Amino acid sequence: MSSNAKAILFGETSLVYGKNAIAIPLLNMKLEVNLINEYIYENEHVKFIKQLIKNEYKIKDEIYIEIISNIPEGRGLGSSKLHLQKACVIAF
Repeated sequence: MSSNAKAILFGETSLVYGKNAIAIPLLNMKLEVNLINEYIYENEHVKFIKQLIKNEYKIKDEIYIEIISNIPEGRGLGSSKLHLQKACVIAF
């Protein structure tokens, strides 16, 4: 599963109040989430999300979440932990 970064051109604050904004996708910046069977390092946040999903859907197999991203963190382009959580849930 992959998702593009986004840039909000107008109305960023209005989104907080449930209103519309104008945004564009940044097609050269992506967050990709893959489920794999071989061990890879997962940070504590990813392990927590994975365990919640495995418990909810009663998944017994050991799987690992590989995250590949070229979206810079902390720039408002969609690299937040919420974006990551959504990508993990969709990948499962």
